[in-house]
Amino acid sequence: MESMKMAKGKSKEGLLAFVHIPKTAGTTLKMVLQNSFCVRLCNLMPLVEPVAVEADLAYAKRVYRLGLRCILGHSLINTSDHFESRLLRFTFVRDPAKRCLSHFLHKKRAAKRAGKSLSFYEFLEDKAMWNAQTKMIAGSDDLERAKNELEDYLFVGLTERFEESLAVLDELSPYSLRLECRRLHVASNPGDRHEVLDDPDACRLLVEANEIDQQLYDHVSETVYPRFLAAAGLDESSSSRRIIDLKRRPMRYWLCRWFQNGVYRQLVYRRRARKSQAARVAD
Repeated sequence: MESMKMAKGKSKEGLLAFVHIPKTAGTTLKMVLQNSFCVRLCNLMPLVEPVAVEADLAYAKRVYRLGLRCILGHSLINTSDHFESRLLRFTFVRDPAKRCLSHFLHKKRAAKRAGKSLSFYEFLEDKAMWNAQTKMIAGSDDLERAKNELEDYLFVGLTERFEESLAVLDELSPYSLRLECRRLHVASNPGDRHEVLDDPDACRLLVEANEIDQQLYDHVSETVYPRFLAAAGLDESSSSRRIIDLKRRPMRYWLCRWFQNGVYRQLVYRRRARKSQAARVAD
């Protein structure tokens, strides 16, 4: 694959873009990227649309004057249709049923904090939650398009093989990564899973809601991921425990957070407010 050959040669052409699918250990990977790129990493925020587009990247480049090395975000959906810039895309996928269940529990905890309740059936009334991994990659639940999109990805990792996947990503990335992180957003109260797992109807719905994602995951784990292992010069028996388990978050992490939240995010909010005000005046 062309993008893999470029990365293996450590070419600087293109911008790294982490397509962050929810509940795939992305928050932990995000910390690796924060430590690696500091104030040259941007969690891209759309200025207008819920999906990030080229104009959003152009604005971020004006704010990040030192230059961007990597962008990431949940808003990087169907990137091939929304960006003209050369993006070295990568993502992680996870066993679909486990990912969906984890996403539900995350939403349930958020609802509880707001004084509300959320059942699994209510969660899946939102069809956006069905086959969410395929939709992030392809923009819809089109399995063949998702497979084709992944052919142009720099890398696709497996959450279930997270440390090994990080080692492969480090080999294929045009920039060296600092494999330093802390395990973040690890689910609490695992007993809550039994609300779904002990309900046969809920289990059937869980499978149905992830049928296409399961086909995509099988394709990645059986065909795509082994190719990346080979391209990185690794194999399934390779020792890849290179991650440094941090006790404290380093200064690079805090600088990245400060610039993202204290500068870039505030500028995006102001720009959105001006656009909203201009739209009201026009009406």
